[in-house]
Amino acid sequence: MKYLLLPIFIILFAEEAEATGKASDKLVKDGDTLTLLTKPLDKLLFVDSLWYKTDKKPEFSRVIDCWTGYTAIWTLEGRELFLTAIESCTRTDEHFQADLSVLFGSQVKNGKVRADWVSGELVIPVGKLLRYFETPSMSYYEGERVLTMQDGLLVKEERFDNSKTYQSKFTKSAKLFYEYIYSHIDWSRIPNLGDKKVKVFLKVTAGSDRRPDSVAFMKKSNYYSIDQEAMRAVKSLPEWDVYYRRGKPYPVPWSLPILFDETTRKKYAF
Repeated sequence: MKYLLLPIFIILFAEEAEATGKASDKLVKDGDTLTLLTKPLDKLLFVDSLWYKTDKKPEFSRVIDCWTGYTAIWTLEGRELFLTAIESCTRTDEHFQADLSVLFGSQVKNGKVRADWVSGELVIPVGKLLRYFETPSMSYYEGERVLTMQDGLLVKEERFDNSKTYQSKFTKSAKLFYEYIYSHIDWSRIPNLGDKKVKVFLKVTAGSDRRPDSVAFMKKSNYYSIDQEAMRAVKSLPEWDVYYRRGKPYPVPWSLPILFDETTRKKYAF
């Protein structure tokens, strides 16, 4: 029996999956090439309607029409941020580079564009990837460098330690999770279900220690005893994930579907 454990904001794998997502932008700073978890160009594409231009310009259409997205290259010169290249991230080794003058016209100076539209945070991962979610920006790393920008100028740089992030064995393996839950159900309290399959949905939120911080019903069944046994079993989990972002515990909610039927009873009831 195989079910999905789902963080509420994304679909997560049940067992193991490749870490796939949009190709990350790169930032050249102080001679180092760094990975960016943010996509500063996304805002400009929507706000300034550059998508319309790309429909008319094959030079850029070839760059963005791959589902993995594009990769933008940025350079920080002193406090000033510049866009220096946009290229495709295709599934092959063939890459196409956009002609910046098609998109930015006279704003291109010496092959680069001053990124004066960029305000907010640029996030750089530091150290090992500790927990992968659907995209790099939603994932968790040992640390973060956060550059705060205002109109393309660097105004602040901060570093954060997220090394206390921890992944429980129960979110690494859906099989292990459900074996634990069904083995801790008091099946003598569950009525005979016949051919019925009854589901309960619980929300578990990660906290600051390696136990579920809170457990709540998302959707109950029509059986009081089933709801209570599902709640009790989940609350008894000996460990759970801990997530740190910006150096502080980050509350990640999970949706946990628990299914009850007679086949499961026969397997786990003692």
